Amino acid sequence: MRQKLLLVAAVFFGILAFVLSYQQINAEKAKINNMREEIVVVVLSEDLSAREEIKAEHLAPKKTYRFKGDKTNAYITWKERNNVIGCKVASAYTKGEILTWHAIDTSSEETGRTGLTAKIDNGKVAVAIPVDAVSSMNGLVRPNNRVNVIGTFTKPGGRGDNIELITMTLMQDIRVLACGADMGYQNVGRSSSRSYGTMTLEVTPFQAKILIFAQRKGRLSLILHPPAGTREKNLQQVEWSTITDLSSGANQGANSGKK
Repeated sequence: MRQKLLLVAAVFFGILAFVLSYQQINAEKAKINNMREEIVVVVLSEDLSAREEIKAEHLAPKKTYRFKGDKTNAYITWKERNNVIGCKVASAYTKGEILTWHAIDTSSEETGRTGLTAKIDNGKVAVAIPVDAVSSMNGLVRPNNRVNVIGTFTKPGGRGDNIELITMTLMQDIRVLACGADMGYQNVGRSSSRSYGTMTLEVTPFQAKILIFAQRKGRLSLILHPPAGTREKNLQQVEWSTITDLSSGANQGANSGKK
């Protein structure tokens, strides 16, 4: 009888230990699941050789996981893919391999240039302009995007109540080289904050002079240039009379509709 009781007790405690272990394992799994998040990363849709240029058709999305708040993860997310299109891979990569920021070549083998100078095309220069949350679209403008530069200035000759502002397009289809210190090559361990106070543009030497002069005389704003967009012809300056003419035309149209 005693042996039966010991056997029953052993089975009972064995089952209890199994249940407690199972619950502990499930609790740890739930904890891990709460700590991780699903992300969509960039993988290669075909093999790339060393220093081959990355094109849009080379990239494909893939779901994976990372721990929440992990800033050391070097994966390039699908949302960031436009930042690497046009860049080159540092070494050979195979189809299906996850693309990381370590894979991006930040030097120029042909010229021996590194860093920002490696990104500037021949005949162009880099010039930085100050931006804020509004003019940078709350940090949504990123390196390798293309923008139009809009300037708002005080119209010369005005005094007192006669001071007028004028807004005009200064440049179109300008490539963004860097946003703050971010050149599109995200460094592992660097904060992913999108706030920055300057934006570096790739322009001609003459355009650089225009930008330097314009930012002293007025306020510069940026609008994103569509990837396949064409340059606008017959650029129209906007001033107070433009707004009043539009308002007058809208009111006349409304009144004529009532008749």
